[in-house]
Amino acid sequence: LRHGCRLLCSQQLPAIDHTFSHFRLRIEILRCDVEVLAHGVSEDVLEWLPVADVAAAALSAPIKRLLLATPLAA
Repeated sequence: LRHGCRLLCSQQLPAIDHTFSHFRLRIEILRCDVEVLAHGVSEDVLEWLPVADVAAAALSAPIKRLLLATPLAA
């Protein structure tokens, strides 16, 4: 149990490569289905973001592209 969720299953998805002006980034993607056990995450550094808010969120381009392209239903 971590972050108020229990892992039900996971699936490795294809990696994403992104090149910034000064370095290359490879994101290894692990899609996880979870059961929410607690709605109040006790760690101040984490914020759960509703999927509907991703497009307008202040996220880096590769992270935003990943979240918008990843299927939500198994």
